[in-house]
Amino acid sequence: MIVICFLIAILVGMGIGGGGFLVIYLTLCMNYEQIIAQGTNLLFFIISGFASLFLHLKRRKINLGLVVKILVFSIPGTLLGSYFANLIDPKIPRIVLGILLIFSGSQTLFNVIKEFTIEKKKKISKKDFTK
Repeated sequence: MIVICFLIAILVGMGIGGGGFLVIYLTLCMNYEQIIAQGTNLLFFIISGFASLFLHLKRRKINLGLVVKILVFSIPGTLLGSYFANLIDPKIPRIVLGILLIFSGSQTLFNVIKEFTIEKKKKISKKDFTK
């Protein structure tokens, strides 16, 4: 468990969003209920994200104007989402998370394939002109 948390914290620090991995690990491997896994993930993400915040602030990698805009909507949305999470069947957040992870992973995969194809075409066209 400690190694998993360490690896996920590295992903969070890099901005990859390893929190989804923690929820999957806690629900599938540790048999936590979805709502408990999500709450644990939120606390873990706050702590590990806060640790990396100092580096990002130091390197000026944060758009503070955008952060303020995001906070204005995310705080009420989070409170509303937490309220609804306690009212609905615990299976629903698990299904929604799964769908979002599949969609996000598919989108990333297609973007990588698209970039690879474009780079390959560029290399092929450069070879044609050098002959």
